[in-house]
Amino acid sequence: MTTVVLIPFDLAHSAEHVISTKGGNIDPTTQVTLSNAQSALITIQSKITHLGTMQRSSRASAMLQQFRDRETEFTDLRDRAIESVAAAQRPGWNKIVANNIVCTDAPYLNGALNLMQGVDDVLYIRGHCAPGANSLKSSDHAAEVSIEGLLGIFNGRLSKSFSGKIKVFACESAVANGAKASFADRLAKTLFKRGWRNVSVCGYTDKLMTYIVDPAGHKTSQGQNRAMTTRTQAVYVPKSNGGCCVIM
Repeated sequence: MTTVVLIPFDLAHSAEHVISTKGGNIDPTTQVTLSNAQSALITIQSKITHLGTMQRSSRASAMLQQFRDRETEFTDLRDRAIESVAAAQRPGWNKIVANNIVCTDAPYLNGALNLMQGVDDVLYIRGHCAPGANSLKSSDHAAEVSIEGLLGIFNGRLSKSFSGKIKVFACESAVANGAKASFADRLAKTLFKRGWRNVSVCGYTDKLMTYIVDPAGHKTSQGQNRAMTTRTQAVYVPKSNGGCCVIM
């Protein structure tokens, strides 16, 4: 059984998800950000100290204010990077190889999705969702991906003969909103139309925890229930020959 986690955004918009999923594997981008911010703060604070000893002048005061503004900026950047590093110390998902956690700009995206071949293989899709949504949002809410966008990622990478499961690990991804079908339902139907005839799709009926907080390492909902208890039974992609797997 192979498990792959797809975060359908560039790393710049999904570092929080990457870090939380990997657990103790701190993302290299975060490490560089923290190191640069700390170095910049040392330089800036040295300049502030030096300017504070200079004879007061309008020019010196203006420069001092500029450096204090930069100090505030880089302090905020450093603190956010420290928070991300702290988050990365929390336990990650079990039984997932680091290279099988992929963003759209990951160099091993193709290889990870190509691994999805067997009936027991599982592809998780991470993102922020809502009842009846037709797209997923990134962790910073600055980017979103539609179902068409997802299929654009799948094309040429995820075999159309894939017979395993796709689990949309996103808050309320299996919840409709009035006449608007759930994201998981929309995804299942669209996959069928585009040639993925054997895969099954699952969504979740509750809001989910991004991080692993359960001592046993289980994924949980925000209500502290096991995530699997809020997961729908597989919404099977409609079969061309009808029968119990047809989605009406």
